[in-house]
Amino acid sequence: PRLAPSAGASSMRRPPSGRIHSCLWAGSSALSTVVSSTLTTTTARRAGPIRARAALTLLTTALPRLPPGSRSLTASGASGGLAAERAKTVAVRPARRTRRPARLPPARRRCQRLRSSCRLSAPVLCLRAASGSAGGRTPLSQRASGNLTTTFMYRWRDGRDADLFSPAALQQMCEVENEILRGEHYGEVCFNDPNAAFYTTASGTRCALPRLSAPSLFYVPWQSGGGCASLSPSERLTAEVEEGVACSGGYTGMPTAPFWTDGSHTRKCTLLDEAYVAERAAWLYAAAAEHEGVRDRLGFFLASDALQLNETHASRSSVPLGSPVVGKDGRVVEPWAATLHEDFVEAAKKRLFNKFKMREDRPFWSPWRDSAETADLSIRFLSGAMLQGEFGDLMKTDFFMVIFSILFVLVYMCYHTGCLTLGCLGLLMILLSFPLALFLYVVVFRVRYFAMIHVLAIFIALGVGADDIFVYVNAWRHSRRVATSFEARIAYAHRKTYRAVLATSFTTAVAFFATWVSPVMPVGAFGCFAALAIVMTFALVISFFPAALMIWELRFRRAKCVGCCCPCIGRCALPSVGPEGGGGEAGGGEAGGG
Repeated sequence: PRLAPSAGASSMRRPPSGRIHSCLWAGSSALSTVVSSTLTTTTARRAGPIRARAALTLLTTALPRLPPGSRSLTASGASGGLAAERAKTVAVRPARRTRRPARLPPARRRCQRLRSSCRLSAPVLCLRAASGSAGGRTPLSQRASGNLTTTFMYRWRDGRDADLFSPAALQQMCEVENEILRGEHYGEVCFNDPNAAFYTTASGTRCALPRLSAPSLFYVPWQSGGGCASLSPSERLTAEVEEGVACSGGYTGMPTAPFWTDGSHTRKCTLLDEAYVAERAAWLYAAAAEHEGVRDRLGFFLASDALQLNETHASRSSVPLGSPVVGKDGRVVEPWAATLHEDFVEAAKKRLFNKFKMREDRPFWSPWRDSAETADLSIRFLSGAMLQGEFGDLMKTDFFMVIFSILFVLVYMCYHTGCLTLGCLGLLMILLSFPLALFLYVVVFRVRYFAMIHVLAIFIALGVGADDIFVYVNAWRHSRRVATSFEARIAYAHRKTYRAVLATSFTTAVAFFATWVSPVMPVGAFGCFAALAIVMTFALVISFFPAALMIWELRFRRAKCVGCCCPCIGRCALPSVGPEGGGGEAGGGEAGGG
């Protein structure tokens, strides 16, 4: 008989008779109550009600076979019993939800409308027009980008034996680093360091002054050290080194006014007091020698023997940029931000080139070969983005060198063979060795690594392939003296070329294959590819070029305007043969090339 339901409880059937069935029913009921309550609360919170119902349905089907009413318990905190949830799931199957596209921020939507209307090409201008103001709008990153960080190395230009921390040298360092800070869009790409002591607020943006900068140790707006008594020794040192708090009592002539320019992100590179610089440098050397923590911080700016000499002959600075802000999905929040950072680094590089008079207008000459110098300093600077840009520029220059090499080899082969057609066929044979070598490299040897260094194998193939063609052409010319029939001459030239070219190609290929055991993977991969290119060149020399020579000699040599057989060019250097294999015209064949 059905029990009368009490207030706030659901109805259930009486447990079946028998100890085993009663225990099984009670245990499964308790288990379903606990698990359904947990799944209903946690799963619904994380995955939504639809997945929660699916999980409850899976739970109810996994329970043992019990009397019909044993699964209709109401879980505490759930919206209904398991049976009710299962009924809802079966009865009402919700339609599959279509995922809405991500809603763009208002500024981006205005930007897209402006771009479609006025066709703005620069993302910065588009965003400024969409935002309605002139300030930087990129969300400032609190993570420095190593690839966008410019590092400067400073030394005395004349190699003098004096401390590099002098007023004149520090002023020149400050002016050099200002070439990065004074960029037009620096407020949109700067590094918002949360641990920095000093910030600039030009154009409504908050940018941290570079901490790992040699001028930052001296261009400091000092404050009195009245509150240093409550600090620990390590905190006092930190305040003295990085925060501009004179806990040690101060220095003679120390500046107190801020050094950043109003309305800009640059420093005021004024000439510091000589006594102040000397006392400040002496304190830094002493603190680094006495305290290991200070030594770790200041070691970035000092030479290896600075603590022994109490002066440094070299120093360095690091001017970081903030990396583009990345969302939770790992993608850049503003897709054009990466391009903006790259454009800023490129513009900063050009400003540094102009400051150091490093010329970019000379063909086949990199401005990085010029010296970067100021009145007293010799400077070296580089960043990852600058290195990538220079690598791309070098590849463009080297591409023209490759074209020049190919044209030079083509002209010389045409001159040596005496025929434009054979020269072009020989160059085609050399170029065909590359796809064949790439097939063996990737498919047979299963090497997936292919870099720009592999392209350099074209110079090796050009030299080896042209040399092999010259050997075959010389053997063909010499065959006229030892054989009379066409077949005998081909056999003689092939036999002489095969023996000579096999020896040179085999030794060269083995030499490049030997680099495969190198622990430097790019070197070994390049050696393997170059060796395969040489092997393919040898195979084409003894198969492709003899066939091309035979077809040209028998079919096209006497045709007009084919290769060198135009009337304006004259006869070819290769000796002609008659259709029956005779020697052809008397005295003909060696004219022009023999």
